[in-house]
Amino acid sequence: MNQIVKGCVFGLPLNFVAGLIAAAAWLPLLTGNPTLAQEIRERELGGLSTRVIPGPVPNQPLRLGIYGTNTDTGVLIQSVQANTPAQLAGLEARDVIINVEGYQVGYVGGRLYELTQELARRVDARGEVNLLVRNHRNGQLTNVRVRFEPTHIIRGTIQAADRRPIPPAASLIVRLLDVSNPNWQGAVVQQLNLGAPRAWPVDYEMPVDVLPDSQRQRFAVDAQVIRGGQVLSDSGRPVRVSLSGNSSRANLTLRASNAQPPGAVPMDQIRQWYEKFLGRQATQRELDSWQRELERGKALDEIEASILSGSEFFDRQGEDRDRYVDEVYRQLNGSLPNSTQHERLRELLDNNSGLRFPFAREMLRQQTEKAGSNR
Repeated sequence: MNQIVKGCVFGLPLNFVAGLIAAAAWLPLLTGNPTLAQEIRERELGGLSTRVIPGPVPNQPLRLGIYGTNTDTGVLIQSVQANTPAQLAGLEARDVIINVEGYQVGYVGGRLYELTQELARRVDARGEVNLLVRNHRNGQLTNVRVRFEPTHIIRGTIQAADRRPIPPAASLIVRLLDVSNPNWQGAVVQQLNLGAPRAWPVDYEMPVDVLPDSQRQRFAVDAQVIRGGQVLSDSGRPVRVSLSGNSSRANLTLRASNAQPPGAVPMDQIRQWYEKFLGRQATQRELDSWQRELERGKALDEIEASILSGSEFFDRQGEDRDRYVDEVYRQLNGSLPNSTQHERLRELLDNNSGLRFPFAREMLRQQTEKAGSNR
């Protein structure tokens, strides 16, 4: 049995041991062996155990404040949101988060280890956790200390107008939305998955770990019941909340929704999006990952927005924002925008600090409204 005495394991300083673990987690990048990191997670390295007993994963995951892509070498950061733990820790777009407290994230041996779950398991009692990050500026590995500190709590009660129980395999989702700009409806800041409560009403509590960028930024809360990517019911117009002070309250009532066609087959639709937007077939690993997201309550339109805002689609446009907004418009409308439309698209993108996901969500919302008005 390994014995830890005053900061040492078998007489080796802990910082040396941490270095071994960090280097081992980086080996798949250097050797091209994607299974090595999986072995590191599941065996003892030279007699030094790198495993710990996973702690419980909280119902509300810790929000780091990034948009990222899971890869075989970690989580590639696409963008970093302002006033979040990620920004305060100095993380930047194109950095790669390799592991959390020595536990690799992203795809390891074909299995997905999610960043949010590892953060929830490894964070200490002070709300702090160490990340191993590859700095995109110089390619070097560095340890980054991140601190999570909820700034606000939103509480409320959710009622169902028809009082019917939530169907099997469905989830009740509470969402915090940024409604600062009327052109940016549905920009999800964070969400809380309440699973499938057995009775109404349902009380909820959402810790908020994001600070407003300015006094003009406005927020609201809504709720949805989602099954397999289809919205079964929702609370309608979002309820405005103020993030000033320590807490706020938003009570919500769910009613049947017609947000998505009942005949939609999520996985078939996702396959079509890969072929349409990326010009290739989705891999089975990608489909399995999206299936897990659907089971956790992610809506189908969020997956479509994720594909349109992902690094692969952006890379295909030469990482050029002007080409990117034009191509999103063309994919959704069948033609390129004129000069006036292009300027409006750039304004939409720039108004949200250049974040592609809320831009794609808004473009999809406008397309849905346009299709509805033409019926």
